[in-house]
Amino acid sequence: MKDNMINLRPLRREDASFLCSIFKDNADYYQIFFDPANTLKEWECRVSLFLVQTDMYHCIIESDRAPVGWLSYYDAENSERELCVLVLHPDHLCKGYGTQSLAQLIEKSKAQGMDCLLLNVNQANARAIRFYERFGFKIIGEEIVPECNDAINLAQYQMRLTLA
Repeated sequence: MKDNMINLRPLRREDASFLCSIFKDNADYYQIFFDPANTLKEWECRVSLFLVQTDMYHCIIESDRAPVGWLSYYDAENSERELCVLVLHPDHLCKGYGTQSLAQLIEKSKAQGMDCLLLNVNQANARAIRFYERFGFKIIGEEIVPECNDAINLAQYQMRLTLA
């Protein structure tokens, strides 16, 4: 693992091509985000929508000022923060960027008085489940996203990390 420090910076309009590349380069796994019909123009539209959201926080994970991943979250009710997206470009896996990103989000959440951090993870993604468990996340339930199951199996575990 490299010791390159990461930076979480706000999403910008010009990040659309990077986000498109994340999912295009790993389309088999991320079918829900990318299929042959999803072009760069589609991602430019998505980013434009993300930029005007006031209830979601979209960040680009950078190392040495170069984008390596994407992190999104929102604040739910009762001092709960939900991690929606933590994904790295396939070229930047296993370099510590995901660990640093999640650690920063956890510390920020604690400092802002959040009680817990929630997330959903695909039940078939054993690697991600182990990753979150190393941080202390516990499986608290299951969810199936029926509108997405035609594309991929989105049977998910709901996971929770208590921060207080």
